[in-house]
Amino acid sequence: MPLSSSMEDYLEAIFEIEKTTAAVRVRDVAKRLGVTMPSVNGALKNLESLGLIRHARYEYIELTPEGSLQAARIASRHRVIQLFLREIIGVDEKTAEEEACRIEHVLSPGTTAKLTEYMERSLNRPLLHSTHKKTVNDLTPGSQGIIAEIKASDSMRQRLMDLGLIEGTRVEMIRSAPLGDPIQINVRGTSLAIRRSEARTLIIEEDTDVCGTAHRYRHGRKSEQR
Repeated sequence: MPLSSSMEDYLEAIFEIEKTTAAVRVRDVAKRLGVTMPSVNGALKNLESLGLIRHARYEYIELTPEGSLQAARIASRHRVIQLFLREIIGVDEKTAEEEACRIEHVLSPGTTAKLTEYMERSLNRPLLHSTHKKTVNDLTPGSQGIIAEIKASDSMRQRLMDLGLIEGTRVEMIRSAPLGDPIQINVRGTSLAIRRSEARTLIIEEDTDVCGTAHRYRHGRKSEQR
């Protein structure tokens, strides 16, 4: 079922807020979009019925893996349009942002792909190569991954590192709570519970070659810091 423009705005707002905070609240979304909290609650019910978010009353808002994927696509479409307006035809930054918000809802996937190709040729750089990287949040029970990057605020990064979640560390998904949050993971034989919003900041490589990947991080990136 296609999302309305309004629902896409809510989904994108949650996605963007998650990049800067450990937990997304109703008031955060209301402030970002300039709407009332009752309006946000109504939208959240619709998004939850579509399986795109998890939200219990008075609890934090969490994107599901499908919701995260759809939100990433919307955000990428927005970015391509904004870059075109600003860097190709010279629209000022404020206007480019406002008009990208409107245009992104009517651009088809085919046109978005063509515009992306044009922009990449014009700017001579890839635009969407990192649209949706796999994170710890995407793991299923029993699956594993190696942490490749931590994309979190300084405070959240420090908390995760204090828990032993650093680059090169293998993580195994154990289970999630009945309502989806928190999730339980295994790190070096220790069971840890972290929020899904934290798990989404842990970019991973699939654990197809544990020894080789861990070795690469120990003797590759780490050695570069010396």
